[in-house]
Amino acid sequence: MQNYYGKAIRGNKGNLEGMRSSIKAIQHHMIKNDELTLEQQHQYCPKSSDTWCKYWKDKADGTKLYNEDNRLPEVFMKQLDPLFTRLSNDDLLRRCLKGMTQNQNEAANGVLWSKCPKTKFCGARRVRIAVCETVAVFNTGAASKAVIMNLCGVTPGVHTMRALRKQDDTRLKTAAKKVSMKYREKRQKLRAQRKSKGDKMAYQPGGFGLSAKPVDTGKKRKRTPKQTKTNDVNEQPQITFVMPTIEVVGKKRRT
Repeated sequence: MQNYYGKAIRGNKGNLEGMRSSIKAIQHHMIKNDELTLEQQHQYCPKSSDTWCKYWKDKADGTKLYNEDNRLPEVFMKQLDPLFTRLSNDDLLRRCLKGMTQNQNEAANGVLWSKCPKTKFCGARRVRIAVCETVAVFNTGAASKAVIMNLCGVTPGVHTMRALRKQDDTRLKTAAKKVSMKYREKRQKLRAQRKSKGDKMAYQPGGFGLSAKPVDTGKKRKRTPKQTKTNDVNEQPQITFVMPTIEVVGKKRRT
């Protein structure tokens, strides 16, 4: 549902009614309703050739990819209906019309917390300096540190300027690589692999039973050989300590 909601926002930039209709399609597509036919339940789903709804995909191509068992039972409609009502609110969707993201703000916060970690105490003066440096580097690049150094009376050398320009070049190349379609598809595949692996490990048969046996990995435990007595000449003789017994005799106290 989270992925479909993101697609509804990004696929309807500037179209408030389209966003609302796409969010409504998610609700009726993923939750069953026995009182309506399948065609009525999927009436809000896109019917184009590149639709993500497998029901209309089967109608157009004549395939049988749609599986009714993948949908949630009707009992979830009452629980999720208030959530979808809030997510399709006009005030919320108007702020999403541009289809922007908050990743840039999170990246700026990450640069700031790398200079002033949350786990350590930092004074107000250090936080102000870190904020000013973070804003300057995030907006104009690492070369802006040279301007700050000049304002502080420190003249940056040739090697310093070369290192700052190298940081900016590396940052631009990394950003261009992450935006490329090839890198994006690779990232989606890795995310899908991690998700499927986690599901298999979490929902294995008998994983939550009290009588479940440990999984046999095929590795045998190495046993240490028992030490046997040898008559080696170089072997050091064993020393046996004998504690003497002490007999305590008490005297009767005079009354």
